[in-house]
Amino acid sequence: MLKFLRREPGDPAAEAVATFWRRWERLRPAVTDALEDGEVHLVEARLAAAVARMHPRLGWSLSGGRGEPCALVITGEGDVALREITDAWLAAAPTGDGWTYHDAAQAMENPADFTLDVGEHRVALADVRIGALVDGEIVHVAVHHPVMPWLSAGDRDALSFVALDTALGERVVEERIGYVEPVDTEPPGAVDLLGLRAIVTCQEAVPTV
Repeated sequence: MLKFLRREPGDPAAEAVATFWRRWERLRPAVTDALEDGEVHLVEARLAAAVARMHPRLGWSLSGGRGEPCALVITGEGDVALREITDAWLAAAPTGDGWTYHDAAQAMENPADFTLDVGEHRVALADVRIGALVDGEIVHVAVHHPVMPWLSAGDRDALSFVALDTALGERVVEERIGYVEPVDTEPPGAVDLLGLRAIVTCQEAVPTV
């Protein structure tokens, strides 16, 4: 069932959230089928348009299908100015529809299973290597992938943060990761994304970046 927010007349954020959930109720069956069939590209444009109507800087992702629970993530990607919208969006999320909803990217069980389209490149997260420096409760990282030298500055940052979010979850990245530097060469003593997860979890000492 859908939950609707109490709102003051003319509140643009609440109006945008309510409009999204009305659109989603109509769109959800097609998205569910697309996930089950491995044909997400068939619904991407419609879902992207619905998310952008709430705010053009919001990010989104889908997961699940083929026997796995379906999930929708809509996130401000660390922009605190968008937190009001994502908080309201999550508070109004429906229940009992077989989906889960999150306002931050979730850590994946095995990030090495995922690939990304970055610019003109198909990027396997299994090939990401991280140099890490533990500084108290904060971990500073240098992120390497073989395609880094051929990416634009924006794509380098995008690859770095998507890889970190996939390994750790967006909230952990916000709370525990300090400096993030995309690098062209693999740092000495680098680890893969599961290795980084172990470092962040255990605060294991590693070589300086």
